[in-house]
Amino acid sequence: MHETTTKETTKRETQPVMGSQDQTGSSALPLMKVDHLACSTFTKNQREWLDQMFQLQTRQQIGKLMTKIWGGVPIYMPDPQAGSYNLAHRMQFDSGQDAVLRQVNRGTSMFPDEKTTAEVNVMRLVAEKTAIPVAFVQCAKLTGDAKEKGAEDLDTPDLRPFILMEYLPHDRDMGKALNTPGFPDEEPQVLNPKLDPAELKRLYRLAANALLDLSRLEFDAIGSPELMDDGSSKVTSRPLTRRMNELVAMGGCRRDDLPQTVFTSAHEYLVTLAQLHMDHLAYQQNDAWSDELDCRQKYVARLLFRNMVSARERCDADRGPFTLWCDDFRPTNILLRGDDLAGVVDWEFAYAAPAAFARAPPWWLLLQRPEEWRAGWVDWKRAYETALAVFLAAMTDAEDAAIAAGRLAERHRLSRQMLQSWENGDFWVVYALQMDYDFDYVFWNGIFTRHYGPCKDFDAVWEKAWSVLTHEERREALRFASDKVSGLGG
Repeated sequence: MHETTTKETTKRETQPVMGSQDQTGSSALPLMKVDHLACSTFTKNQREWLDQMFQLQTRQQIGKLMTKIWGGVPIYMPDPQAGSYNLAHRMQFDSGQDAVLRQVNRGTSMFPDEKTTAEVNVMRLVAEKTAIPVAFVQCAKLTGDAKEKGAEDLDTPDLRPFILMEYLPHDRDMGKALNTPGFPDEEPQVLNPKLDPAELKRLYRLAANALLDLSRLEFDAIGSPELMDDGSSKVTSRPLTRRMNELVAMGGCRRDDLPQTVFTSAHEYLVTLAQLHMDHLAYQQNDAWSDELDCRQKYVARLLFRNMVSARERCDADRGPFTLWCDDFRPTNILLRGDDLAGVVDWEFAYAAPAAFARAPPWWLLLQRPEEWRAGWVDWKRAYETALAVFLAAMTDAEDAAIAAGRLAERHRLSRQMLQSWENGDFWVVYALQMDYDFDYVFWNGIFTRHYGPCKDFDAVWEKAWSVLTHEERREALRFASDKVSGLGG
């Protein structure tokens, strides 16, 4: 799991607007900042929980619990590896098969039991239905589950929930294989521009094979799927996403504000996600805006985006089939052993999603997101299109092989749909629907200007945005911003 740092949660407050060419606006683009008080609490809770788990006595208890359940003679227990939402303890056994006990960080995970259940269900489903190497799950314990028989003194509530699974041996992850050599570990990874094109295509091919496999898992609803006893798979609960966790943890949203059920319409789900951007702005208590104009601009961006999503024609797959999608599928979670795929990890935010998600090309081809790219929007797009050409060639090779083997129908090719998604701008809509704090950067640069044409600077962008609103929408935008600034809309 990608680790959260204070550096990552402190976003740039302003960013120049760029159109089809590298143009710097005379006004700063409004970006939403993390609530510093909520972030401080989040970090404090994360640290306190980790401190407790890193205590020698607790680690010894966890090691004994792993040995009791897994069986075998323990040899060595390395230091735990902490991520944003989890803590992984590895135990080496004399059998040569290591085990991992993966705890949910109760300081940062807002839905610990639900997250654990969803992850285990998806892992078992992917292991059964695809060729993707996934860790075997020995057992999973939720908060209220009965204690492990024979280990009642070790299986204490403070360790729950957890998953005990096999360790997947690997040399490195794909992120390290793609990263520019010499970059400090604390710096965001960036694709090595000198990487041999053949090696880049080979690595992309491994990821493409996995994505193609996932796209073949089809469901009749949007939500968290489960492998049934008869071997079939079925969506049994709502979709749980990384963004939902962040909105509750740091965005001021209440649990009741989030989707509560499964969806049977892609259009309805996408509109719900767009509405969450408006809810986030309404509920975040601190640092969401700098003044009344800034608040109004953020409101208008979210209103226009929701209107655009609502007005979109229902696609051919509006009522399904829906495909498996993982919020956290990225190179750092793709494990390599030599030249081969050793496994894919971190399935906690995987769910059956609208087909448009799988049809959009991956954002991570450059390893860095567009909002993190130091050279700016236009340069990111240029570099991304170069990488995308290589990735689509790798995907085409993967599709050709799958079709030749009878595992894929010609009509289910992803490469053509991914290229179309990039060219028609659907990529940015899908990307924006999954974002939280960098929404404004993507909306103004990638979505608004595509609909209404490029502008010389943000002053011109804002003037055009205000002009397309109805009289009632303008009045509501003014009221919303006024209430928020005066403290009435918190």
